[in-house]
Amino acid sequence: MRAITRPERRGPARQKREVPGCLPGWWVYAGPAVRRRWRPRPPVHERPRRLRIYRVVASLLDLLLVAPFARRRYRVSRLPADGALLVAPNHVSVLDPIAVAAAVLRAGRVPRFVITAEVLRWPMVGPVLRYFDHVGLDRGRPTDPALLDPVRAALRRGECVVLYPEGGVTKADDYRPGRPLPGLGVLAAELGVPVAPVAQWGAQHVLGHGSLAWRSLPPRRAELVVTSLPVLRAEDGATGVLAARRFVGRVMDAIRAEVETLAAGG
Repeated sequence: MRAITRPERRGPARQKREVPGCLPGWWVYAGPAVRRRWRPRPPVHERPRRLRIYRVVASLLDLLLVAPFARRRYRVSRLPADGALLVAPNHVSVLDPIAVAAAVLRAGRVPRFVITAEVLRWPMVGPVLRYFDHVGLDRGRPTDPALLDPVRAALRRGECVVLYPEGGVTKADDYRPGRPLPGLGVLAAELGVPVAPVAQWGAQHVLGHGSLAWRSLPPRRAELVVTSLPVLRAEDGATGVLAARRFVGRVMDAIRAEVETLAAGG
């Protein structure tokens, strides 16, 4: 009679699994609580719960910081449901990203803003921005070819990235769009990403360096409008800084024309 070996009495031996990011030795014998804690997490843009929190926070900021001081008109047409997309708005106030985020969310996409890396290091504000996977750029090295790599990575993941062509709030006294930087054109030509120009007007009357509507006598609410323009694409084979500047010039020309209409009350 054949003797029963020890592994046969206990049943088939358990196979050890290789799990990325974990030590396979202890992972096999770990309990369910440890497994849940140490399981590799999906990328931020694939976490539905975090996206829902993003939408809630953006809506609350819009209701608490913008709605009491401005009558909002968000006229951004429906954006593609998936795939990489660059949204290019003019920049009139430090408050207008809240309005742009609310408008883009209503158009069907979750925006990731390109901001300076210094802001990501601010206490309280920085952790929140990093939690929602916004993209930081180190503007202290503007000639570095790798400066735009974080934006490239986000676009390759299929994100909707908001990139201000001017690189900051306009310095013009009348809040008209200023001179753009070529980064938008470089990304559009290199990755073949469509660009959705967005014109906005009115946030500077809520928070800006001019006359503020809510501080007038009698106090009044400003008119804030965010509107989208037809999507543009860079020409095939158009590479280099000069081609990028020409494309960004096309984008800014469309935005300037719409801004003049909005400033006139359109």
